[in-house]
Amino acid sequence: MKILLQGFERFQHYGDRRPPWVKLPRSLIQDFHFRDLPLEARMAYVGLLLLATDNATEGGDGVVKASGPKELAWALTLRDDALPAALASLERAGLAKVAE
Repeated sequence: MKILLQGFERFQHYGDRRPPWVKLPRSLIQDFHFRDLPLEARMAYVGLLLLATDNATEGGDGVVKASGPKELAWALTLRDDALPAALASLERAGLAKVAE
């Protein structure tokens, strides 16, 4: 399972450092697409930004790789049954693209 976060470079900050980190601007909570998401999708998006930093130090561009949905749900601290709806919401909002 692979997820590409749209606009990841906007959040990437000092990707060449260990541990890598992202900046989370206050303007995100004023973004219409983000605010319109269900709570679990918002939580998943922030978690995906953090997970994407692992690839950013290796030249990645906002890609999150997981061995499967169960592992991804665990990493995002979501219930297994909440993950599909959260990812679908992110795709509809244009914030992420999911590839199985």
